[in-house]
Amino acid sequence: MNVQRLNNLLASGKGHTVLFRLPEESLCTIVQQTDGEPAVLPSVAELGSEEGYVMTPFAPSAEHPILLLHPDILESFSLEELESTATFLNGNEGASASLDADAASTAALNGSQQKGDSPQNESEERTRYHLDFANFHAQIEAGQFNKLVLARTSERQFPDTAGNRLTPLQLFARACHLYPHQYIALISLQGAGEWLMATPELLLGSHDGCWHTMALAGTQRATAGQLADNTWKDARWSEKNKLEQRCVTTYITQILERHTQSLEVSAPYTTTAARLLHLRTDFTFRLHEQKQLGTLLDDLFPTPAVCGLPKEAARHFILRNENVDRRYYSGFCGMIRPHGDTALFVSLRCMQLLPHAFRLYAGGGLLADSEEESEWQETEAKIHTMARLIE
Repeated sequence: MNVQRLNNLLASGKGHTVLFRLPEESLCTIVQQTDGEPAVLPSVAELGSEEGYVMTPFAPSAEHPILLLHPDILESFSLEELESTATFLNGNEGASASLDADAASTAALNGSQQKGDSPQNESEERTRYHLDFANFHAQIEAGQFNKLVLARTSERQFPDTAGNRLTPLQLFARACHLYPHQYIALISLQGAGEWLMATPELLLGSHDGCWHTMALAGTQRATAGQLADNTWKDARWSEKNKLEQRCVTTYITQILERHTQSLEVSAPYTTTAARLLHLRTDFTFRLHEQKQLGTLLDDLFPTPAVCGLPKEAARHFILRNENVDRRYYSGFCGMIRPHGDTALFVSLRCMQLLPHAFRLYAGGGLLADSEEESEWQETEAKIHTMARLIE
């Protein structure tokens, strides 16, 4: 892969390009569709018979559709090869060209200003969250929902000195170094914009006919001491976090029991994602029939880890009441191959690259005993995962 050509393509804002690195891997993969437009799918269920790279929003719509790339370029190369070029690219030219070009597609995509689109300062962000938390939490206390996931955004302006800007490729390389255990993806699609993520959560993966997913819920900050001596594995968890994780585990188990055979479920354990700790349960299984993949995805997504319970009622409530347009945050993306290896990841720890700012997304699960300040601090910790790349 000619990395300079890749940078030029990203800077042009044209075409449909994805660059990703799987967790624990050293190779990066470039996915490009240079002929025609990505397919627009009406529902997640349609993915069962498709192959390519998919990007799915939290709630598919005409404004934010499910996009499927049928790549004519699919190449892998080392991170070292990427950095040998990206490190010496002019940050001002690369980043500003890419983001200025993206401005046109962003404006065309949005048409008019939507909720969550106006620039925010820290006080405005906190006020929005306060209002949303009060609304969401009241519904849970009233017994309308067992759980709701509340999302927020934080916008970071580019440095005043243009020469300090990093190119999207440099941001991607930095994410790969900082987060070797997470799925790193840089996605640039006309109609969706430009996104960078470092997500810890697998939605659905397969290898040689064996399928995997996980329940990832519950969050706490890891201390420097825990990370240094690996004592994070023995972290103590609050009842709220344990209940939140059980909700997700029970939901996924019930879904998988309808679609799979040879289901194995691990005990919950503590795992790291950047400087955060989560509770995780692993699932391995085989599908009754391969053609069930689309139905399984449709039933599984969105999980309570990004939505709530009951699922459909929670999603409708979020869309009507959340003071944020999630777009592709808390959706999923990745390679799907019904008859090969699949690797789909939930779009968490992500940011959207806008013409003059970065929009960072984060969310957290609310239960009846959730406390606003604690939940706010959890979102701050999650936002820091991406903020580290640009600070």
